[in-house]
Amino acid sequence: MRQNPPPSTRASRWLRLKASVLALGLAACGEGALEQQPEADALDVNGSSLSSVRVRLMAANITSGNYQSYDPGHGIRIMQGTQPDVVAIQEFSYGDNSASAIRQFVDTTFGPGFDYYREGGAQIPNGVISRWPIIAAGEWDDPYVSNRDFAYARIDIPGPRDLWVVSVHLLTSDATTRNNEARSLVQRIQENIPAGDYLSISGDFNTNSRSESAFSTFSQVVTTSGPYPVDQNGNGNTNASRGKPYDHVLVDADLRAYQTATVIGSSSYSSGLVVDTRVYSPLSEIHPAQSGDSASTNMQHMAVIKDFLIPGDTSTDAGTPTDAGTSTDAGTGTDAGTGTDAGTGTDAGTDAGTGTPQVIINEILANEPGSDTSGEFVELLNVGSGPADLGGWTLSDGAGLRHAFASGTSLPAGTALVVFGGAAGIPSSLTNAVAASTGSLVLGNGGDTVTVKNASGTLVDSFTYPSSLSGTDGVSMNRAPDASASGSFALHTSLSSLSSSPGKRVDGADFGGGTGGGDTDGGTGSDGGTPSDVITSESETNDTAAAVNGRVGRSIDVSGTISTSTDVDWFAFTTDAAGTVTVKLSMPGSADLDWHLYSASNTSSYLARGYTTSNPEQGSYTVSQAGTYYVKVDGYSGATSSYTLNVSGSAVTP
Repeated sequence: MRQNPPPSTRASRWLRLKASVLALGLAACGEGALEQQPEADALDVNGSSLSSVRVRLMAANITSGNYQSYDPGHGIRIMQGTQPDVVAIQEFSYGDNSASAIRQFVDTTFGPGFDYYREGGAQIPNGVISRWPIIAAGEWDDPYVSNRDFAYARIDIPGPRDLWVVSVHLLTSDATTRNNEARSLVQRIQENIPAGDYLSISGDFNTNSRSESAFSTFSQVVTTSGPYPVDQNGNGNTNASRGKPYDHVLVDADLRAYQTATVIGSSSYSSGLVVDTRVYSPLSEIHPAQSGDSASTNMQHMAVIKDFLIPGDTSTDAGTPTDAGTSTDAGTGTDAGTGTDAGTGTDAGTDAGTGTPQVIINEILANEPGSDTSGEFVELLNVGSGPADLGGWTLSDGAGLRHAFASGTSLPAGTALVVFGGAAGIPSSLTNAVAASTGSLVLGNGGDTVTVKNASGTLVDSFTYPSSLSGTDGVSMNRAPDASASGSFALHTSLSSLSSSPGKRVDGADFGGGTGGGDTDGGTGSDGGTPSDVITSESETNDTAAAVNGRVGRSIDVSGTISTSTDVDWFAFTTDAAGTVTVKLSMPGSADLDWHLYSASNTSSYLARGYTTSNPEQGSYTVSQAGTYYVKVDGYSGATSSYTLNVSGSAVTP
């Protein structure tokens, strides 16, 4: 166990270009939220999203009570009611501040599918919470304050660019100090954040006016000009008495070009929203927020929201190895089924379905149970169709080499091999495990990078994990879905009742061959009727892809309910061949529920979606091959309702 080293810096300086499309992008703003776009944009039938994706950013220092925490619940209700996708959060404290308490806060406020990063060792920590995977995170020193730093997160949002969010909490002392803090942060940004990615600096600036010098400093990397978010009365100030602009969501020119109106219910805010429950009407639009929440004891700030419609994925599917040069993308180095690997090193350009290996990092335990670091481990899994010769391969962390695989080491298809920090950490019943050749793994509890390379030094797989996945003793991080080459990582306890499963499937069963990661039971039944494995109703808890309900049979109705504003339901179905899939979601009354279609091998990027106000919400998609697919059902803007899901089409298994 060790503290996470400071992030490496890039030699190049900031070269971000001002987007020439700014005027064009702004001309498209104000069209409303995606829910109000025409039905024609609900689906991309070519499997690559060419439509825009809504990203709602929030700056939130909305603690209340006497301990600078979210325990009283006022801030929680505000965030639940406004449903941000990404939050730069300040004073990120809840309960006893253990990893389990913070996880509970995120699950309760946003949902179990959200990721988060929270800086360590701070009295009032900054953090970032995200609907999409956080693929790298950390903190930069704020040299002018002792009880917090600048927290940053790199987020794998839909589309070809990542979003970097920096959560800040500047000092109240004076404008000169705040400008010095801004200078320090801008230098860090210029040294570390790629020019091609989106950037947001958001949070509690404690600024007395928008003419403070800090804004001029920040304008080197983000846009600081108006128009600014306002409440329903047109007031853009955000302190408790609504007299000063304390809180801000600032973005670079590239992202600013895609800003759109913030639409909640029937209300629309062309430049974004300052959330003050004392003046918001009708309050039902941001249920469960209550009118007195913003006036609660010691709530000194209002939340600020801006919405953006960014370009989605282009003709390059998110599951293919277009990012072969990165080391922080959990999906790098694997090609889930296109038949070619563009040089990332997993199979040297061969097809994983013709008897060749494909090795992935499937599970990591960085925070060992107790204090014996020999219990740390990394599980490798061969999801290909042929054996992998691991002789001469290496496993490293961010600091250097940790294990070299002995000559003759082989990993058959569908099997796992676990590298432990020391022999003492290997369970006596586990036969597919070895001890690290260097004597330890020394994985960082505050985040680290695990990298596997083959004998020629070519990258096989790599994953950079945040502290949110390594903050609890004895709880590992595991691919979700389990054994999925393109799956993201999640806490093991969110996937099964076990805290870890070295050398086993996530539920403790043997791998026993095969690629895993999906429902391969294509049972047709023996009596010509409905197969025994086909479901007709939802079974909670199915709030994550790892806990998916299934199998949904062709043209068989499945009943379910979105019961809360954060409820999400996942269902699996299989296809026997390439062909058409039609998804239909029917709701009683005027409820507004949506669906997204995913491949089981990549639950981060949807293949198609139905997200309009139509009822039933229906659309078709052409799958290119047999396999397992998922449908996710959720409510728009907190909508709840019962529903009937029906998946039909020639490709769907009966």
